[in-house]
Amino acid sequence: MVTQEELEKMSPEEIAKLQKENCIFCKLIAGQIPSQKVYEDETTLVILDINPARKGHMLVLPKEHYQVLPLMPPDVFDKVFAAAKLVAKAAKKALVTNDVALFLANGAVAGQQSPHALFHVIPKDDGELSHFSVPEHPEKKEENDALATQLQHNLGIMFQKRFGNSTQAKKAGNVHSAIAQNTDAQKSSQTSAVRGESPLQKTASLSKEQAVATHGEKGNRVALSSEQRQEMIANMIEQNADVRELLITNPEEFRSMIAKDQQLVELFKNVDIHVLSSQVKKVLQRKKEQSVQTIANDKTADDENDTNKTESKIRASQKIYEKERQEEIAKEKQEGRVKEKQEEREKKEDREEIKEVEKGKQEIKIGKAKKEGLDKEKEKQEEENQESLVRKRAGERFSDQEIRDSFHKEQHIDNARLERVRAYFLEKPKAKALFLEDRAYFKTLLAKRPDVQVIFEGIDLEVLARRIQEVGK
Repeated sequence: MVTQEELEKMSPEEIAKLQKENCIFCKLIAGQIPSQKVYEDETTLVILDINPARKGHMLVLPKEHYQVLPLMPPDVFDKVFAAAKLVAKAAKKALVTNDVALFLANGAVAGQQSPHALFHVIPKDDGELSHFSVPEHPEKKEENDALATQLQHNLGIMFQKRFGNSTQAKKAGNVHSAIAQNTDAQKSSQTSAVRGESPLQKTASLSKEQAVATHGEKGNRVALSSEQRQEMIANMIEQNADVRELLITNPEEFRSMIAKDQQLVELFKNVDIHVLSSQVKKVLQRKKEQSVQTIANDKTADDENDTNKTESKIRASQKIYEKERQEEIAKEKQEGRVKEKQEEREKKEDREEIKEVEKGKQEIKIGKAKKEGLDKEKEKQEEENQESLVRKRAGERFSDQEIRDSFHKEQHIDNARLERVRAYFLEKPKAKALFLEDRAYFKTLLAKRPDVQVIFEGIDLEVLARRIQEVGK
């Protein structure tokens, strides 16, 4: 991470290098980050936007790092813009859309989100991307008019620096300055012509063959037919660019130059110079239009060829994208089925585990019931044994009724003892816990405490433990 202090010490070249190293689009161009390429040449790369505004949203960017448009060299811009034009045309055909939005945000205030100048190509249908409309403010027209002179002046300076004194600078720069320069050039040309240095006198004199045709081998005048004169004039104009230029731009000067040469006077006899100038202009205009049309046709053919190639690449990219998407969907479905099977197995295991738990609970419940039954049976047996003991003590002296009364009286005495035990255990809960957990150790301690032995005198500790557990339940 570069600190602010380190950044301030860097040179412009070092800052530019740092920006390029951290530019995500430079990493895309270098292949360090994957992308969906649509078109590529030595200067330009076209990719699908990973966050598209709509289907078919593409980015056209130069391979070299230029942070904003003014830093992009003109030749690079021409190639990048040409690629953007082809891609826009191909997208319109390939995606069957009504229109394509092509724009470049120059600077953060203008909406540029990345430090790499690029064009957005967004296929657009009716009603879409309405936010690209520009609001109108008629009240600001006067402000614009006031800026016109300043803009002309500044643009003139900029184009002079860029193109020097070329025709492009004259056309694109300050209009008044360009016209003045052009007028000076015309005056200079006219001055040279007056001095006898005109292009007509330098390059348009009759050749030897033409002289023979007009005056014969011995210099005697020979009459020429109208067709012959027209052919000679046509050859002269066609073969001499300076003559042709003078005839078109200044017919009167051309006429005065003819008057100074007797041979030319004879050749151009009965020829209306202004009509001839107009005809030459028309011919040259037609040739120019034909040349432009030929170039346009060739360019159109090249564009069509490039468009077809670009369309093929776009379709191929779309097919790859669709194939990858289908594979992802199939993978997701397969993973979903595997997950469903896994969940089903887990549910089955849970059900089996619940069954095992319920089964264990049932077994515990049955065992508990059996234990309770055995405890009751044992208690009943002990009561019977105690009753037998009472009978044995009584011997033959008591009747059955007397024996039963004596037994119940003994039981009454046991209940009174139990109350004493209960009071003791309430006061000594730890003694109760030890009694229930380890009666053998409890009996050992009891043997050492005569004061406590009185409380438990005549009580069966096992029967006591059973009753305490029953009360606890």
